Order: sequence, then structure tokens, then C-alpha cells
Amino acid sequence: MLWNNRVFVRMFAAYSLSTLGDWFDFIAVTMLLGYVWQADPMLMALLPLVYAGPGLVLGQVAGFLADRRNKLRLMIATDLCRALLTAAAAFVSPSACLIVNACSFLLSAAILSSTGNMEEARPTAAAQEERSGFGESWKEGWRILIGSRVLFASTLYSLIALMAVQLVDAQFVVILREKAPAHPELLGWKTSAIGLGALLTVTGLGRFREITAYGWVLGGGVLLIGGAFAWLGLYRPGSGIHWLLIAAFLAGVGTGLTSVGSAYLRQKETPKEAIGRVMGIFNSLTSAIFIAAPLLGGLLITAWGASPSFQRIGFLIAAIGAAGILLQRVIWGRRRTEAASVQVSAE
Repeated sequence: MLWNNRVFVRMFAAYSLSTLGDWFDFIAVTMLLGYVWQADPMLMALLPLVYAGPGLVLGQVAGFLADRRNKLRLMIATDLCRALLTAAAAFVSPSACLIVNACSFLLSAAILSSTGNMEEARPTAAAQEERSGFGESWKEGWRILIGSRVLFASTLYSLIALMAVQLVDAQFVVILREKAPAHPELLGWKTSAIGLGALLTVTGLGRFREITAYGWVLGGGVLLIGGAFAWLGLYRPGSGIHWLLIAAFLAGVGTGLTSVGSAYLRQKETPKEAIGRVMGIFNSLTSAIFIAAPLLGGLLITAWGASPSFQRIGFLIAAIGAAGILLQRVIWGRRRTEAASVQVSAE
């Protein structure tokens, strides 16, 4: 069992702490912009740009380093850098959330440091490429991505879906401010509901040894996210805030499906020696979307208003999800398109 593996438990704990810190940081900044400063949709659209910029610039370099260097040391170094930078955000604007973020990264780095030396078995192909430079290694990563039908189709589909989602994903403060202006705490509750939905979904998927019908997982997840967004747009103030939380929970279920499905697919379909590079390329492409899509979404919400934008974009996302389910044989080349094609075998 994975939970009996000491290294895995420490790595998982460190990753969880750093992710928790990221959420505290994001919520703190979002609350400041949305409720304290009453930022308009275009200013809210700039927030994802700040978070995505480093990934766009350094994502593929990080993938190259992950394939060539000790991953544990890289994780420790990044945790320490993020802790120092976040602690410096805290001095400018004393916020408890930002301080928690900095502490979480420091604790994450400490846990990783206590793991000890973790020797990584390098595949023969990776050892042969050790002397090649970044340029050649980068080209090889792109050749692998484009040369695999499943990887290429999945990446393209994921990017299209992500583009649609990011049109309004940064505007939750705007829609909640409109629907329930007297409940700023809904932002935190919404995040918790999404997290709960994702956690339960990931836990449930952990029982599966293999996923063969990518369309049901990826397309189904996107369909749920789109439905949740449209639900938020259709919500009438005064109807009960629990309906908003139900929509957020469904969005979390969809997020869990898409995140696990895409991660599983890239791990399974990518050669072991090229996982870092392919992931770096994918992260760079997603970072580019995090920059372009929120700006377009800000323009749409400014022109249409929050509710109509969430409704229209939500239905668009749902349509993309439905297409992933109905056209999965065309997109992924799988013959088995029924839900039963997701094979279950209890651990």
C-alpha cells in the first residue's frame, strides 16, 4: 500500500502543505481585490496573469531540469524560494493568510529535507540524452507530444476546455458579490465546497487500477464544471445560499475528474524518461491560457454582465464536455465508449 511507503507519505504531506498555502494566498488576494477594494471584472482578470506568468516563462525549463536533476532537491529549493517571496508579500500587506502560506512552504521544505537521499533510477534513454542540451531535449519533448495521438488529442481537448473555463473562473468574486453581497464569507465556503467535491472524487477514483475511457472522465468532468457555472448564473438572489454551495460542490467533482484523468493520461501515455519535459510543455501552454482567457472573460463580463456571462459560458463549457463524451472514439481513438469501459479492480 502507498500509505506504508515512508517516502510517499512525506512527499504527499509536503505537497499538501504547499498546496494549502497556495489556497490561503489566493483567497487572501482575491478577498482584498473583490471585497475590500471592490475591483471591477477587468482588474480581477489580471489576478490569474500574476500566478500564471512564472509558469509560462519557466515551465519548460522546469520540465527539462526535472528530467535531469534530483527532483527532491528541486522541490525543496522551490518551496524555500516561495516561502521567502510570500513572507516579503506579508510585510507589505500584513495578512494572516499570506503568513500561513509562507509557513506552509517552510514546513513543506522541512518535510522534504527529512526524506533523505532518494536515488532515482534513470532510464537508459534518459542516460543517453544526458549530454544533450536544453534545445534538443525541448524538441524531443515536443516530438513525443505531437507523435502520440492520445497525448496530442488529450492536450488539445484539455486546452480548449481550460480556455473556456478560465473565461469566468477568476470572476467568482464578481458573481458572488452580485448574488449574495451580504455574505463575503461565501468565497471561502465556495472554495471549501469545491475542495470537498474534488477530494471525494479523487478518493473514489483511487479505487480504479485503470482508466481506459478518457472521454467519460475528462468530458464528464468538463460537463459538470460547465453545468455548475451556468447554475451560478441562473441563481436568483434570496433563493438560499446552499444552492450556490451545491453548484460549487459539483464544480469540485468535475475538477477532480479532469485533474485525475489528465494526470493519469499523461503519466500512462508519456515515456518515463520524458515525463518532466512533456509536463513542462503542457504547463507552459496552460499558463499561456491563464494569461489570455481571463482578459477575454473580463471583457465579456464587462459587456454582458456577470449573470449572463456565467450562463452563456457555462453552457459552452457543458457543450465541450458533452462533445468529449459523445466523440471520444474520434478524439482518443478508443473502441470502447460505454461507461463500463472504465475497468474497476479493487486494491
